[in-house]
Amino acid sequence: MESTQTVLRVAMSAELGNIDAACNEACGFLDRLGLEHCRFVVVLGLREALANAVVHGARFDAGQIIRAELEYGRDGVSVTVSDEGPGFDWANAGRAVPHPLSMGGRGLPILYGYFDAVSFNARGNCIWFATNGGSNVVSQSPDWAGGAAAIVMPCRGVESSGAGVLRQELQDLLHAGVTDITIDMSGVSVVDSTGIRLFIAAHNALAAAGGGLRLRRVSQDMTALFGAMRLDTHFRVDPE
Repeated sequence: MESTQTVLRVAMSAELGNIDAACNEACGFLDRLGLEHCRFVVVLGLREALANAVVHGARFDAGQIIRAELEYGRDGVSVTVSDEGPGFDWANAGRAVPHPLSMGGRGLPILYGYFDAVSFNARGNCIWFATNGGSNVVSQSPDWAGGAAAIVMPCRGVESSGAGVLRQELQDLLHAGVTDITIDMSGVSVVDSTGIRLFIAAHNALAAAGGGLRLRRVSQDMTALFGAMRLDTHFRVDPE
């Protein structure tokens, strides 16, 4: 880690466990600049880019180094993330939000949807994106009814390095015959595309059993994210 008044630089080995530390540094960097209002968006983008670099760029090779840089300037906050991998064909990559029940393909739509500018180097192993701190629109959720119910309260982020505990808990409930699950999000400060896939998988399994999934006490930022991904048309999302 290297930090100045307006720039934060991170170099990390390509391991999912390092993403949390990088994002925590980013939160502290943004807070010191008085940019709490755009923390969710910036860290969401950073987390998505780092996860893509670990999984797709470095293919989990811990010997490879992933670099990230956050810079604050007159026009807002920009983020650059690069890896040592071969890159990808970003020019022909999909930008549209995938079907709400799709299990993947949300990383780029999140970045294009939340940031004012997104660009890649020619090779496709370095991404740059920037935001001026704009806001997002919160969408409404439909009602649902259910049967045998349980409430789950995660106490940490639902993201690439922390979703395993919640996934196991949900699987245990499903195997026990629970058909309706409410996830209390009041203790969740971060979610990414890995967490979204987990929610979709839970929704699919519960719907197949004749039940449903509900998220309650969801922060405004997360509610906006779920709305942008059109997930609230399939399961209930109740803001805090």
